[in-house]
Amino acid sequence: MMSTAVADVKLTLQFDGNAGYTYLRGYLNSDCTGNAYTDGKPSGYLYLGFEAIAGDKSKILFALPQQKLKTGVIGTYTFISPQNTSNDLSSRLEYTPSSANFTTIVTGDYDSSNTTGSFQVTAYNTATKMADGNFRVVLKDVRDPQQTPATPSSQRRIGDVTLTGEFKNLKMPD
Repeated sequence: MMSTAVADVKLTLQFDGNAGYTYLRGYLNSDCTGNAYTDGKPSGYLYLGFEAIAGDKSKILFALPQQKLKTGVIGTYTFISPQNTSNDLSSRLEYTPSSANFTTIVTGDYDSSNTTGSFQVTAYNTATKMADGNFRVVLKDVRDPQQTPATPSSQRRIGDVTLTGEFKNLKMPD
């Protein structure tokens, strides 16, 4: 079940290349959306998605097993990794440069093996089912998502991608 869009979202994406090449993309609140939905299964997933819808588009989707939801929803959720499979979240990050007709899937389908960071719910109104919070995701040693897939893999820049965001009034599903 899909929920309504987020009232207030801020996103930034930064690439820090190993060879010193770096860039930062910041997105205005009016250029961002967000939503929360479930897969409809009792022991399924809560999906939390945030997207920049103008310019260079970034999209992050968090997948949280519903059994990992903390009482009252408020809390910090950390990423699953090969070192700690008992953590909570997995993610998928997509990036589409405005000057190109391609989308780079940075993490693959919920592959968090190179991902650190957390997703935090700082406030939750049980009456309205609205949540506020933030997230910070760092993907280590990934190919520069701004470079076209036509660039041979061996020639693409490698670096770290950091995606940060804040949200207010995210309507959580029933």
